[in-house]
Amino acid sequence: MPFIAFFDTETGRNGKKVFDIGGCRDDGRQFHDASLEGFALFLRGADFVCGHNIFQHDLKFVRPALAAAGIPPENAIDTLPWSPLLFPQKPYHALVKDDKLQTDAINNPLNDALKARDLFHDEVTAFSRLDPYLKMIFYGLLQAQAAFSAFFKFLRFSPENPDVTALIFEKFGADICEKADVARFADETPSNWLTLYHHPLPEPFFRDATLGAEELSGNRARHGIPAQQTLPGRLRVLRPTP
Repeated sequence: MPFIAFFDTETGRNGKKVFDIGGCRDDGRQFHDASLEGFALFLRGADFVCGHNIFQHDLKFVRPALAAAGIPPENAIDTLPWSPLLFPQKPYHALVKDDKLQTDAINNPLNDALKARDLFHDEVTAFSRLDPYLKMIFYGLLQAQAAFSAFFKFLRFSPENPDVTALIFEKFGADICEKADVARFADETPSNWLTLYHHPLPEPFFRDATLGAEELSGNRARHGIPAQQTLPGRLRVLRPTP
């Protein structure tokens, strides 16, 4: 298994300067300092870095340290987009609330790095327990997306040319209209229409019997997902209800 380091940063209110960096590794080493040079030394030997919501926040501040440590930016894993996919019933993992890690310490990036580590390992376990069809569907839809690709790379999960359309019909054929243009949906920015709120499947294929419209919209907005799939579009895909 590749070696991975976890981190979090604390920045000023304007989000332009790093005041603190916390890091941990699976070998027990920890880092808690504001020095990018020291953080680069701490990262030496790691193949991947991981944190929570790092694509939107932390990663841009530590890119020089990653470069100095020889870690390519495409080897950064963000636990945020995977959490609602792998723990859909919540729709968040117990360590996450409203996209933020739940911690007991205020403004402590080391504590947040430790929580990100725990969340990541739980996500790895959850992915390993998915059935093979769903694993390949996730891979086929998401492996080209920057927010998801490093996770597959870390796991060395790379099924050869999965036929996503066939897999979706094989796994969920009873819930999908035979005439649905699944292939077109799969080609149109899949991470934008992949459900992140209740069922880990593309929204256009399914009704959501649990969440109301406001809750559905709020969950999509928090993850930056455009509300581009309209109800008529969804109904054309779904089987008619008797």
